[in-house]
Amino acid sequence: MAGALTRDDVYFFENIVFKVGTCLFKVPRYQFEHNSEIFQSAFSLPPREQPEGLDDKTPFEIEGVLEVDFRNFLTALYPLNRNSTLSKEQWISTLKLSNMWGFCALRHEAITSLLSTDMKPAERIQFGNMYSVGAFFRQGCIEFIQQPNLISEADAHEIGYEVAFHLGTVREMKMSNSVYLQTIEKALHKVLQEIDQADKQFGPQVHLPDDQRPICGPAGMGNSYAGGSYGGFPSARTKRIVF
Repeated sequence: MAGALTRDDVYFFENIVFKVGTCLFKVPRYQFEHNSEIFQSAFSLPPREQPEGLDDKTPFEIEGVLEVDFRNFLTALYPLNRNSTLSKEQWISTLKLSNMWGFCALRHEAITSLLSTDMKPAERIQFGNMYSVGAFFRQGCIEFIQQPNLISEADAHEIGYEVAFHLGTVREMKMSNSVYLQTIEKALHKVLQEIDQADKQFGPQVHLPDDQRPICGPAGMGNSYAGGSYGGFPSARTKRIVF
């Protein structure tokens, strides 16, 4: 006579149904519960009339997030093909949501992948400010100063006029790399410091290769010129997560 069946302690996953926009997503709950304090807190709250996320009729609703971003995020979190390569847009969505929800390891992977992806210097600086990524900001500064064209009005608006002013001033100076380094650190010290402090909340920072670091140096980055500073992960106060 066969013995009683038991559930494996590790490989017996519980699924959860999410509602994002008008779309339902059903995935294992494990990654959300074990890799994000936001979802861990939300899942631990007492249920309302009936538990959310168990089926299509009572999904766990996430507001303030686009369907396409969530789908791209799941592509990175639950890859269906081990050999698949994510696109730039998919990694940006992954960075955006992993930054929002505190998926530190996935955020690190997204940053590493995007560092080798083709981007405009202004886009890197903007993402560095927006998502508190020191490596993006540094790489953007380096590429901005080295580009042959003058800083455009659109670029200045995108990265912030004060940052554009300082980078434009340094760009026009004829200096050695060591003086570039000192000038950038002095001009953007507060910005770099704030970004690095926020970046470190997610664990070890991603750094640029040594051959790309001389101009912007080892200082940090921040959101001062981008209109706000990062203040840590948002708290999950209700079962319905709103961003």
